[in-house]
Amino acid sequence: MNKVYGYCRISTPKQNIERQIRNILKEYPEAIIVQETFTGSRFQGRRELKKLLCSMQAGDTIIEVDDLHQRTREGIETVRQNEKQNSSNSDREVIAIN
Repeated sequence: MNKVYGYCRISTPKQNIERQIRNILKEYPEAIIVQETFTGSRFQGRRELKKLLCSMQAGDTIIEVDDLHQRTREGIETVRQNEKQNSSNSDREVIAIN
């Protein structure tokens, strides 16, 4: 069965991640929420996102909020490049919501 993950990121612990979680669960109540606090716009260093991308199976989907969309797509492409020999990782999707 395909899984839906909600990826929520804030830059500092002082920020509130609840709005992101609420917005994802409103549209995708079945989403498994993954939270991360990380400063910076680069994919490198986002441990929780990397773990999520490495554990995804074909047909799984990441739902995310705001401008993280493009960088997460880049992350998925990075993981795909590293796992070319494993064809089951080719059908992952990223959906951005506001």
